[in-house]
Amino acid sequence: MSADGAERAEEFLRIAAAHVRRQVGNALEVTVVCAAGTRMNALSATARGARALVIGRPRHRGPERMVGAGSNLSLARRIECPLIVVPGSWKVAPSRRDVAVGVDGTALSAEAVGYAFGAAAARGGNLIAIHAAPRLSAPDGLWVQKAELELAEVLGSWSAKHPEVKVTRYLTCRPVVAALLKKSREVSLVVLGAHAGILPLDDPTTRRAMATMTGPVAVLPHRPRLRTEPTPPAAVVTN
Repeated sequence: MSADGAERAEEFLRIAAAHVRRQVGNALEVTVVCAAGTRMNALSATARGARALVIGRPRHRGPERMVGAGSNLSLARRIECPLIVVPGSWKVAPSRRDVAVGVDGTALSAEAVGYAFGAAAARGGNLIAIHAAPRLSAPDGLWVQKAELELAEVLGSWSAKHPEVKVTRYLTCRPVVAALLKKSREVSLVVLGAHAGILPLDDPTTRRAMATMTGPVAVLPHRPRLRTEPTPPAAVVTN
């Protein structure tokens, strides 16, 4: 990094830190880090030991937004903490405290469900569990029962651990991204699971959701060998 580039980066960080202090006061300790290297490497290194990594989503449109979502998905797979992506157009709404989580009925959403319960409890909000299943996934008239059973199996133990969190089950046969987009307008956070692999075509649903949501999206890759109870959100690292 050139001297001019480092100076501009440090000035940007000072402005960002001042903005945070204006928003939350001095109760929250703010540390700025200016690191050389690629965005991926710098953010991955900074996120070590963090409880969450929060990044902004530029106001790109069309293909550029999907490319950015793919890059952010790769970043989520490289770090050990949840990645939260915040659209540049998003505005804080203190009255909006509910959390939504996508549940596909498999272990892929295990970490996402646990984190979503913790996030809802921390916010004092409710949890909306979204399960999108096409009608063809079960005989006519039985797809709702099948979807409810899948949700009950995933949510049961977490509901017992967080009895203070009211859970609403949202079942739909609409495309999953459309269902998530609709609910993203009503909640403070959408939580999604992802594969822990490195193939760029993995998780097309999560990638599209990251590109289209109107509010913050938390992504938690499923790592079967790791514990499935991510630490509830607290400290934040931002780029």
